[in-house]
Amino acid sequence: MAVALGVRVWTSSPGCDDGAGGRAPLAVARAVLPVVDEVAASPHVASVVATCLTRPGPVRPDGTAADVWAAHLDVRGVDVDAVPGAVQALADAASPSAPVVWWLQVATEGGDVAVTVRPGGDDEVARAAVQVRRAPGVQQVIVSGTGESGATVVTVASPDDVVGAVAAAVAAGTPTTTVDVDGAWVEVAQVRTGDAPAEDVVRVAVDAVAWPGVYRVVLRGGGAATADLAVHVDDDTVREDVADRLDAVAADVAGAASYRVESPTAQTVGVLGPDAVAAAADATRPAAGEDVRACAGDELELALTGFDVALGSRFLRVTATSTASTPCRLQGMPDLAAMRTSGTLVPELTLEPARSRPAEPAVVVLQPGQAANAELRWGAMSTSQDPDTTVALLVTAVPDGPQVTLPVAQAVPDDPPGTASVDILHGATVRVGDWAPAP
Repeated sequence: MAVALGVRVWTSSPGCDDGAGGRAPLAVARAVLPVVDEVAASPHVASVVATCLTRPGPVRPDGTAADVWAAHLDVRGVDVDAVPGAVQALADAASPSAPVVWWLQVATEGGDVAVTVRPGGDDEVARAAVQVRRAPGVQQVIVSGTGESGATVVTVASPDDVVGAVAAAVAAGTPTTTVDVDGAWVEVAQVRTGDAPAEDVVRVAVDAVAWPGVYRVVLRGGGAATADLAVHVDDDTVREDVADRLDAVAADVAGAASYRVESPTAQTVGVLGPDAVAAAADATRPAAGEDVRACAGDELELALTGFDVALGSRFLRVTATSTASTPCRLQGMPDLAAMRTSGTLVPELTLEPARSRPAEPAVVVLQPGQAANAELRWGAMSTSQDPDTTVALLVTAVPDGPQVTLPVAQAVPDDPPGTASVDILHGATVRVGDWAPAP
């Protein structure tokens, strides 16, 4: 058994090294060291690495945050089949009442299965992850967060493996799951555990990523949520061709889905399947439709509703839901700022349109209760160089509207509570999409 403790590997010390020569209080050391010993003794465990450090705690209403001690335990199972046993050993050993914030993970040596562990929890999610890993073509299963904040990313070898992996995730019940492809930019994402877009809609998404001019395909939804298929293309010359191909198969698709084909300057929308909501096809109207009044800021309920990572990029979705009693319109993109763990705003934050925009951005008409989405995208940044990460976005949906603070915990796994953040750091550039109809 290999046991290491500290930010740097070390063999003996009465406490936990905080990376700056400091030591944790004795109570913290007494909480962590027995857990390491107990977990390392499990026959399911190959190694344990424990790291103790201080980090800012939850942000107070005044914007300040007190430091708390956190214990990171990285446990390696002897093989894939040993992961559930290692998870149970770690969950049993780590006390929820210990004077530390636990960050617990069990993974295989190769990292093809990794599961976040809840102190006092069970191995149910780990068993589900292993079941999905056994599906044909699945290369990696990573479960982050626990409970309702849990999320799963499944990576498969080729687009041909996507349908089977989605079915395996539904059957196993892994927490809200996104299936992506190694080397091809196609993603199929659940909006809730146990649901997924219909199989024939998934097949359309998988086929579309191979069409000329298509560089990214994202399919979200399932169950009670009508699936939303977003097909991103290189330029306008292929946008209508791709939409025509989708229309050609629309009547043959049994599952319901709305689609958007997005080029650098415009988008074409439509529907697949007989049961899709017809309004999705005409929710986007030309800017000339000035007969509908603009939405007021206080008529929009804002939320962060989706987070994703792919190929070095981060994606976060802002959703605006109309609370008005009459139709209103949105146009253009929201404005935003980012608040850090320290309670200060991210300096030198640059906002750019997500793509080249037409002279008049499309108008989105919202009926009462309908919603629109704006997608944010930025490149991965190094938190080791700048640990003051973003914990909330300050979003202004319409010009002269109120600025609304949205904690990233609305969309990013927040386990332990108060630790959710994203790597929008000093000097970041965030590309902001125009408002578009929500599925």
